Amino acid sequence: MNHGNDWGDWLSFGGKTPLEYIDTAYFYLASKLMTQMAQAIGKDQEAATYLGWQENIRSAFNRKYVKADGSISIDTQTAYALALFVGLISEQQQARAADILAEKIRSAGTAENSGISTGFIGTRPLLPVLSATGHHDLAGQLLQSRKFPSWGYEVEQGATTIWERWNSYTKKSGFGGEQNASMNSFAHYAFGAVGEWMFFQLAGIDSDTPGYKHIVLRPTPQTPGSNPERPTINWVKAHYDSIQGRIVSQWKIVDGVFELEATIPPNTTATVYLPAANEEAIREGGKAVGAAKGVEFLLMENGTAVLRVASGKYRFTARM
Repeated sequence: MNHGNDWGDWLSFGGKTPLEYIDTAYFYLASKLMTQMAQAIGKDQEAATYLGWQENIRSAFNRKYVKADGSISIDTQTAYALALFVGLISEQQQARAADILAEKIRSAGTAENSGISTGFIGTRPLLPVLSATGHHDLAGQLLQSRKFPSWGYEVEQGATTIWERWNSYTKKSGFGGEQNASMNSFAHYAFGAVGEWMFFQLAGIDSDTPGYKHIVLRPTPQTPGSNPERPTINWVKAHYDSIQGRIVSQWKIVDGVFELEATIPPNTTATVYLPAANEEAIREGGKAVGAAKGVEFLLMENGTAVLRVASGKYRFTARM
């Protein structure tokens, strides 16, 4: 079949991810989104149709591409990241597929290479998938890398924006490097999609209701010392101007204490997650959480304290 300009996973390295694989993943994602939208507006018949599409696509995908051990016959980082991101891999095989993806990245890494081989299609889901499947420290390591290809490599070459090509310009070759071409944007969204991961995972700003009426604030630091190449990220400052108002997540780690300054806009509530040893290790404005205004302790969950808070400004500290 003649696809015309076959961009696919544009600017990937190593193996190519076939267009029909990418198309199948996006057909599944589109069906999933249409199901959700039809359900939200009460179009039950349409929702059932789209749900049927979704289930058929997932079944066909798994028959064709997914092996019994959780590996995928299309052996690229993009193939794993995309399938995991849109939800095509069964729950029983997700952990194994994610472990394979993480190992592919690690094994591709060298003293000069970051290990990333994804292009435009695969880079957007790469870090979110790693963080969601127990490989958050590896995701952070990739963000911090200064090796080629990486965001840090661009910064090392003098970048103040994110480029279309990882090496659009290099100190060694200027604009005449091996990837340089007439189509060479110096302010390009595709690899810049990492910003989504930075807001959702590092800063932890999210919502579990339409329009940020109920906010989720779940900042997720790396495990201290988990990056063998450089100190792990120990502070983040971020804000998002939602339709409800400004949401602020500003955190740092000092001597084993996690400090979070948070702003929850008026007329909203939030669920806040803090890495903490226990309830007694948490303070808000110097007070125990039980005595802090607008704060309700809910539970401990795998080394994380879960709080419900009202709108306002807060300063939490938690011994990790």
